[in-house]
Amino acid sequence: MALAPDQGPSATASAVSANPVGIWRLLAVAAPHLAALGVMLHTETDFGSRTGFLLSWGILNFFWIALLRRPALSGALSLTLVVVLILLSRLKHDIVQMTANFVDLMVIRAVVARSVPDPPPAGIGGQAGLSCRAGRILLRLAR
Repeated sequence: MALAPDQGPSATASAVSANPVGIWRLLAVAAPHLAALGVMLHTETDFGSRTGFLLSWGILNFFWIALLRRPALSGALSLTLVVVLILLSRLKHDIVQMTANFVDLMVIRAVVARSVPDPPPAGIGGQAGLSCRAGRILLRLAR
């Protein structure tokens, strides 16, 4: 029976000792995931929202991994997209909560009522005329 080829001392030494380059690569891959875990713990409060965050994080990260085949870059892109989405969501919540009131809705309704065109004369643009008439009827019913 033939003996297995000798791997030499370099292969066993690298398997036993920790390679400094490998540690930095591992940290580069793990850092975005740990940051996302911190963002999740900071922004999500209950079990359902945390589960949804982890599910969406996993789907987004696996999408980038399948597309780029670079785990560190995919984690960084996923983290960037999630953070931008959270910041835009907070901005929208702050703006809508502060500015949407009854007076704003009345002004918007008046602008919409003026922007709906009058129906064209009979026989011209049958479909356009129907949609204009339907819009006018709906606006009158809303008042």
